[in-house]
Amino acid sequence: MKNYLIALSVILLLLSGFATKTIKANPMMGVDEPKSTVDVDLETSNQTISNIAQKINLVLIGIVVDKKTLLPVEGIRVEIMESNSNSNQWFITKQDGNFYFKLESDKEYSLSAINKNGRREDNKVISTDNKRKSEIMRSVIEITVPEVKIEPVIADFKIEKSNPTASANYNLVFKIQLGAFRQPISTKSTFYSNVAKDFTIETENTASGYIRYLVGNYTDISKAREVESTLQQKGYPKALIVPYLNNQRHNIPVEVAWQKYGSK
Repeated sequence: MKNYLIALSVILLLLSGFATKTIKANPMMGVDEPKSTVDVDLETSNQTISNIAQKINLVLIGIVVDKKTLLPVEGIRVEIMESNSNSNQWFITKQDGNFYFKLESDKEYSLSAINKNGRREDNKVISTDNKRKSEIMRSVIEITVPEVKIEPVIADFKIEKSNPTASANYNLVFKIQLGAFRQPISTKSTFYSNVAKDFTIETENTASGYIRYLVGNYTDISKAREVESTLQQKGYPKALIVPYLNNQRHNIPVEVAWQKYGSK
């Protein structure tokens, strides 16, 4: 009987010690519970996404073109703004009209261009949602380019027609050269037609490949000077008097030609 009581006491003591350890491990005693498998997986997933985002290279490459001609436009300010943070990037196009920006994944951007009149045009939304790989994105911005009208500076003037038979009685005549050009001038151009309606234009080919355009056939140097001055003031700055002796051009000063071969 005594041995039975001793054995029972030992069993109760062991049970008491086990219960104590269980109480100490109870969460109510301030011991942190281990994280669940779901919590660990979520933290790992977020960290992985963050690491991937840092490695993704997203680049937006584009071009600004004229709406009418579709040619590249230089000197245009292109802006891109991140919708949530309002952070702004800008780029000034060069002769090729190209622009580029570095983007971040899972963002939304507003892209636009400011034309030469200071107006914002062709607003676009650029989204990088779910971009998990490096990528080159592309965009085309079309803007309105003001037309520049260039009017030739040629005023109205009148050139008196010379007597067609005047040169028959003289060896020396003076012509007015309007200019010399590599390519023929169109007879429909303002340069040509404004003179041709009042005077016959002569052409002369040179050994170096130029084409000379001349008017007049004056035996009086005073008249030649008057027409030369009128032409220069009316939009032909390169007009000059050229002496011709026996229908051959002479590259000598006009005054010398007049004094030596002119009418006395």
